[in-house]
Amino acid sequence: MLGNVANIIIVRVGGDEAEKFEPEMTPLFKAKDMINLGMQEFYIKETVDGETYDPFSAETLKIMPPPHRSFKQEILDASRRKYAMHAEEVKVRLKEEEDAIRFGTSRTPAGGAAAETANGEESGAAVAAPPQSAGAETSFAQASEQQEQSESPAETSPEPLI
Repeated sequence: MLGNVANIIIVRVGGDEAEKFEPEMTPLFKAKDMINLGMQEFYIKETVDGETYDPFSAETLKIMPPPHRSFKQEILDASRRKYAMHAEEVKVRLKEEEDAIRFGTSRTPAGGAAAETANGEESGAAVAAPPQSAGAETSFAQASEQQEQSESPAETSPEPLI
């Protein structure tokens, strides 16, 4: 169905479509012409500034290889080196995350320190070290020790229940 169409471009079509387009392309092109169009050939009927012009034939541009060498493989390799990891490593990390969610634990930091609960007791669950910026001078274990020293016992002990 063609409604109010201004421009028509026809590439190789089947018999039924060719019969529908034939009234638009006559007297220059018949249905058999539309069926027998070759590769990269097309017929076009244009309307410019409200004036319709006779249909004409044309060919698409041939795609030439780029004049420069491709860096596709180098880009893919660099991206994989920087961002990718082996499937086995991904499976191990996913398993660790799943276990952390399921059992309430996560990976042990380099210092191996146990995590504290909100009331100051050791939970036995290890926590992962937070990411540090380049040039950070204190380790995760040192930061944990400094935090423990700065808190007074009154702040970390729970209030007695009455």
